Amino acid sequence: MRSHRPCVAAEVTRLKFFRDQSLLTSSATLFSCATGLAAFVAAGGLSVYAADLAIDELPAPFAGKVEYRQDILPILEKACFRCHGPEKPKSGFRLDNRASALAGGESGPAIVLGKSADSSLIHAVARLDHDLAMPPTGKGEPLKPYEIALLRAWIDQELDYGGVDQPERARLSFEMTTGAGYIAVSGDRGKFREQSWLNDGWSGGVSEFSARGPIDEQTSFTMDGRVLLEQNDARFRFDVRRKEWGGFAGGVETRRKWSDDSGGYHPAFTPPQFATGEEPYLDFGRAWFDLYLDRAGWPTMRLGYELQFRDGTEATTRWGVATDSAVGARALIPSTETVDEQTHILKVDIAKDFSGWRLADSLRVEWHDQDYALHAENFGASPTAPTATSDVREGYEHTQGANSLTVEKSLRDDLVITAGYLYSWLDGAGSFDSGEFLSDTVGDFYNQFRTSNRIVLDQQANVGSLGVRLGPWQEVVLFGGVQGDWSRQRGFSDVTQRYGSPTASPAEYLSWSDLERQLIEERAGLRFTGLPFTTLYAEGRWQQEAVDQYEDQYEASFPQFPTLDRGTDADARLDQYRFGGNTSPWRSVMLAAHYEISGHQTDYSPTPDDASYGPLGFGYPNFITGRQVDSDEIETSLTARLSSRLKTKLTYQFNQADYETRHQALFDGTPGGTITAGQQDANIFSAGLNWMPAARLGFDFTGSLADTELTTFANNSPSVVPYDGEVWSLLAAMNWSVDDLTRLNTTYVWSFADYRQENFTAGLPLGIEYQWHQLRASLDRQLNTQLSVTLLYLFQLYDEPTA
Repeated sequence: MRSHRPCVAAEVTRLKFFRDQSLLTSSATLFSCATGLAAFVAAGGLSVYAADLAIDELPAPFAGKVEYRQDILPILEKACFRCHGPEKPKSGFRLDNRASALAGGESGPAIVLGKSADSSLIHAVARLDHDLAMPPTGKGEPLKPYEIALLRAWIDQELDYGGVDQPERARLSFEMTTGAGYIAVSGDRGKFREQSWLNDGWSGGVSEFSARGPIDEQTSFTMDGRVLLEQNDARFRFDVRRKEWGGFAGGVETRRKWSDDSGGYHPAFTPPQFATGEEPYLDFGRAWFDLYLDRAGWPTMRLGYELQFRDGTEATTRWGVATDSAVGARALIPSTETVDEQTHILKVDIAKDFSGWRLADSLRVEWHDQDYALHAENFGASPTAPTATSDVREGYEHTQGANSLTVEKSLRDDLVITAGYLYSWLDGAGSFDSGEFLSDTVGDFYNQFRTSNRIVLDQQANVGSLGVRLGPWQEVVLFGGVQGDWSRQRGFSDVTQRYGSPTASPAEYLSWSDLERQLIEERAGLRFTGLPFTTLYAEGRWQQEAVDQYEDQYEASFPQFPTLDRGTDADARLDQYRFGGNTSPWRSVMLAAHYEISGHQTDYSPTPDDASYGPLGFGYPNFITGRQVDSDEIETSLTARLSSRLKTKLTYQFNQADYETRHQALFDGTPGGTITAGQQDANIFSAGLNWMPAARLGFDFTGSLADTELTTFANNSPSVVPYDGEVWSLLAAMNWSVDDLTRLNTTYVWSFADYRQENFTAGLPLGIEYQWHQLRASLDRQLNTQLSVTLLYLFQLYDEPTA
């Protein structure tokens, strides 16, 4: 018979696995995980699990006497106080005073006085277990070996807080990282800047600065930002909080994104690629300010404002002719689009807890305005002599709002009910003015000019939901919910069209559209943990959707002859099921797998007033009467900790989707019926390895292969071939702490894809083939407790023959 403690340690292994599975983050999963963690802690599982950690990998304690204010406080302020300070400490664990630090948190004591090697705090900051690493990934930089050595000595020397239990933190701590660098590019500079979001040449600035500390005993302050010159990358954020009151926060940030100015590529043409010769870029960013109220007995409130913007010129591609050859003319050409876009957002959030109830209301109101201007040139035999030009100006603005109300009630410890309601609306208006010059001859019929100052869009939506989580049995948790969605969208446009000249007699076209949608979705599932070291689950999702759509267009002078008069009703049904589980018969091994099957069927039928062209009104696309998509997914993974220094994970995933289409018989003799429209297959393999051959040396390797293929029914045509290929990727990293003050980090990334489609004889070449290499190496040296220096080298090679 197995002892109790190893059994509980296996429960924690399962808990860590849950955190990586996005589908298992339902409230039922959280309830099950919390139950397992509570049992694990109650059984003394921390001490059992710690026995597996590589304690010999810890940096040795600092040999001298440590001073709290000089040596320890800067470390805690940088890495710990944000989450484990006096303001709402996570897991109930505070490090800002000695009594709280020794008391520990919800998981028990984290410090063993005089025994730093046995303290889980040291295990966490030294990242002996990557799943419990502190600070968490993305929340702060890992501690340096010398910082861990200082913390070990501090614990071994009886955790001195400078002679007082609650230390004063009256000083403001400040950190700044600054530097300069040079990027040299050989090859396509536009492609490099588009992919990396970096500008070549010299650049520098402050990559990160921050300040934090108290304003007084009740008020705290944090601030951070960056300013990178020549990259047009800047950010500034601040946050001021006062105990028992709330606070305010805000900031501004901006970033520049470059785009490649070239169009489509064909090696058989001369030149093989056209480009505008410009260096287009977009500046985008946001500015925001929030007020918070957090008074005891009052509802928590937030009032905020945010401005989002995009401004600049963006390179695009459009349909057009880029050679005067009648055969093999390239139809993808470069163009530029000027963008001026602003969005203003007002945010109001209110929440209140009382008598086991939780009520929350959230309101968003948005005012959006945008202006686009597109300019394109079609080229003949000479890349410098355009034979035609196109200019389009577009304007659009809308007011949009959404309000959501959620209610949650715990009727019993094992029964929780949640409900919500969302109402949203949108009122929009647009305009455009376009001109296409196919020649310089005034009066040429193919020159076209279109204008509209009346494009109106109105949309409303109502969504309601109800969810239940039930767990009266120790090993079974049930959960389920239902959601209903009703929305309606109406549009109108008035377009004036002229041929030959912008002063020619106009033809006016009026268009209406009306779309109404109802959707109901149900979810249900259960989770079973009654088997030793094993969790099993089953989940289902069902959708029923009905859509009514009508479109009408006619020339104002001839309303009796509509150019478009089409109505379509659609009914759709989705059935999706997922079964899986994981088992961990040994603490060092975990096996997980799941199977998912889904079917999505849609039926289309013309409305009684449909008058679209074709036999019996079955014009395009109303001759399509149905669509069926069936998919299967299988995934399995094996995670093994072969030793305290070696951990591996293998994953395999298979996906398959089959597409079928039903259609009416057409007047050209095409028979009706059901056809196999397409099939998609994917096999994905991945492997990971974490290896620490020595206490100061670690390696990480991750590799994957994705083999996919998409085949359509049109493969009897030589111009449409299966779109299939492979994507390979590899990530290798080495971290070497040369000594307590010096660290060397290197990372190599490789990616390769081969989706080149060899169909030059029957059509334009499709697909992509590329390989990408990147090597990054950095050397960090801690000069003293206040100053460190970093040298960084980055090499990147990108090769894309298909572009």
